[in-house]
Amino acid sequence: RAGDPVARDAEAFVPRLDLVGAIEAEIMAGPGCPGLLVCGCRRLGKSTLIRNLDGFLPEAVMPAIVSMQNPEAFVSEASLAALLGREIRRVYPAAGQVGVAPADLATLFQFLQACNERLTADNRRLLLAIDEFEELDRRIGTGQLSPDLPPTLRESIQSHRRITWLFAGTHHFSQLRNVRWSSYLVSVRTVEVPVFTREETRLLLSEPLKYSRREQARQVIGSQTFGRRFWGEDGMDRIHDEAGGWP
Repeated sequence: RAGDPVARDAEAFVPRLDLVGAIEAEIMAGPGCPGLLVCGCRRLGKSTLIRNLDGFLPEAVMPAIVSMQNPEAFVSEASLAALLGREIRRVYPAAGQVGVAPADLATLFQFLQACNERLTADNRRLLLAIDEFEELDRRIGTGQLSPDLPPTLRESIQSHRRITWLFAGTHHFSQLRNVRWSSYLVSVRTVEVPVFTREETRLLLSEPLKYSRREQARQVIGSQTFGRRFWGEDGMDRIHDEAGGWP
């Protein structure tokens, strides 16, 4: 199924450990990360990468992912604020005790401030990932989201050091036309998503469910042989070369 994020418990999955390591290094660096931009061409696995970070990042880091293709994210600022609040509370139940219900930019910022204080007390970190972030720019252009959103994001990045904002998409900030994102998110670090390495292609073809959290799936795939006897002596390398490393 092309274009859908992979569910690693039931589908062939490669964890992209180099990219996970780069994201982890930024999140855990010093007093807090100034934000991340994860970008690359379509169909390289950006959504799969960020939706499967749990279990690979340190236990103290809780990933919360919101897709801007979810209608709740772009119908209005109120619905976006509420969606962010629900997703944060889902992965970090303690956030439900802070007593602020996000309903607009002001209350969203208050909620994030309260979460940041609680995260500091708990010695934990929140990774708040916005997938398909280009929709933020488009919806500001159509008037569905306010031009006050970018400075709010900047202030959160600067003030809430226990919360790391991650933006995933196919474009750099400079390529978007409705907002000068680079001026608001000047310190955000970029992580480029490349094509598969030869080793990642071999892992995908030979041990597709190695990283499933379902023991039954690992046992079933472990009883099969998907190595050179299955693909042929140079079969996996040929597939990699012909596909150009595209997942």
